[in-house]
Amino acid sequence: MRKLHLPQLKPRTNELSDEDYRLEVTQIHKDFTMETFAGPVFSLLRGALGVSEQEYQQSLSSSSCYLQFISNSKSKADFFLTNDKSLFLKTQNKREIKFLLSNLKIYVEHLKRFPHSLLVKFLGVHRINIPHRQKKYFIVMQSVFYPDDRLNARYDIKGCEVSRWTEPAPEGSHIIVVLKDLNFEGQYISLERQRAWLLQQLEIDTHFLRRLNVLDYSLLLAHQPLHHDERHQSLSFASLIMRAKKSVSLSCCPHFVALFWWFIIST
Repeated sequence: MRKLHLPQLKPRTNELSDEDYRLEVTQIHKDFTMETFAGPVFSLLRGALGVSEQEYQQSLSSSSCYLQFISNSKSKADFFLTNDKSLFLKTQNKREIKFLLSNLKIYVEHLKRFPHSLLVKFLGVHRINIPHRQKKYFIVMQSVFYPDDRLNARYDIKGCEVSRWTEPAPEGSHIIVVLKDLNFEGQYISLERQRAWLLQQLEIDTHFLRRLNVLDYSLLLAHQPLHHDERHQSLSFASLIMRAKKSVSLSCCPHFVALFWWFIIST
């Protein structure tokens, strides 16, 4: 895996110009060139999400190999996790990249208007060109399942049953398998006081996707055992998520919290 060095961006204000959305920066390396699209826009998004430029650089440029994510996606895309598992990479074709960049401005405006949006958080769009090989486009996303120390089940829910079963990993296996709708059958999630805002945000986000004619998307969720001090407290859904982000792997207990996020997989 070649080490990536991303362009250094100057500190910016919160004002983005049309030029920022169209900007393409090319870096020449020894064995390949890499292009970064709309760098100032994604830099602003990363900052808003609490991801510093140093953290982003370190995750993508780690000397350790990326972790390939096994998927049966019909898009035939390749999926990778950075070695620290904080970033998720997916290869895209030129048409998909053009679609994303052409709608980037309204995506940013949507996140500004709805800071609790469940839409996937895009952190970068790049293209690598290796001589005598096909150019590779890829997008970088904030990993939904990070940190994953306490997660014991992951699901990709589409709301249909056709071809929506995945064989679970054998007991004791270290292979991470993302399960599907039929695997979730018979289970349910109790949101209690958090139900109203979550359903409202889902409605807002799906309306946004309909505006863009996006037809194929999933709801990702995971089971996470709660610590003993979390079981009997009146913690809000948001505070549980924040605690999950800051947690480390400790002893498990039989109670769960579900983490949600939309992940757009094709247009």
